[in-house]
This record gives sequence, C-alpha cells and structure tokens, in this order.
Amino acid sequence: MLSFRVVMILVWALLWVLSLALPVVLMGANPENAWRGIIVLMLGWFGIPMLQFSWLGNITVWGVGVLTLLKDAPVAVRGGAALFQIGLAVQALFWDTVADEGGLKSIEGFGSGYYVWLFVMFGSAVALLVFTGVDAKGGKRQARSAKAEPPIH
Repeated sequence: MLSFRVVMILVWALLWVLSLALPVVLMGANPENAWRGIIVLMLGWFGIPMLQFSWLGNITVWGVGVLTLLKDAPVAVRGGAALFQIGLAVQALFWDTVADEGGLKSIEGFGSGYYVWLFVMFGSAVALLVFTGVDAKGGKRQARSAKAEPPIH
C-alpha cells in the first residue's frame, strides 16, 4: 500500500502535468491567443534575464517532492527548499508581461493552469514544511524514548 506521502506527491505531479495542458496566460479577448502551460514551460526560461525567476519552480517542485520522501534529509535543506519554492510562487503573483517575437506584451489575464500551478507550488512547499516538522518531532520522540529505556544486559 502506498504511503500518504507518496500519494500526495503523485497528486501534486498529476496536477502539475494538468497545469501544462490548461491555458495559463491570456493575451486578449480571443481564447486562441492563450498560452498553455506547456508553452510557458518551454519559453519560461526567457524570463530569467528579465528577473522573473518563477519558472524555476518547475524544477524545484520535483526537488521538494523528493525531499518530502527523504525523512532523514537535514531540516535546513528541507526548509530552505520549501521557502525558496514559496518565494518563486510569490514572485509569480506579480507576473505581468511576456516576451514574444513582437517584444514585451502585457498579460491581460490568467487561465486555470496558472492557478493550478500556483496551488501545486504553494501546496507542495507547505506540505514539505509540515512533514519536516512532523519528522523532526518524531525523531526527538524516538531519541527520548531510547534514552529513557535502561540498557538490557
């Protein structure tokens, strides 16, 4: 049987894939001008020179998933990765332009893929923080119970 962590990571992964199929950026009244998530994934790295780093969340989300599974990973690494991903997602909230062959264009709205992607970014990072706290408390409990038991001779 799959653990809750594994099921949760699979749900995050499926939602991330779904966000690639959905419209993300609306570029006018015509729905055909919407950029789907896969286009944003392929072209998003062009935003890095424009100081728009949110695209990196597509990479960090997989690292956050792995760290959710690794109970023995250092707390600082797990917490740092989650907070970094939250920072990338927060920056996505201020995304207002895209670059295409005609130069910079203002984003007129966001499609459902944008909101699904944000949910995955925030949700997976918060889940990692929660599991980091749970694992840290569990480790302390085990250490306390090991100290409390007298050695058997």
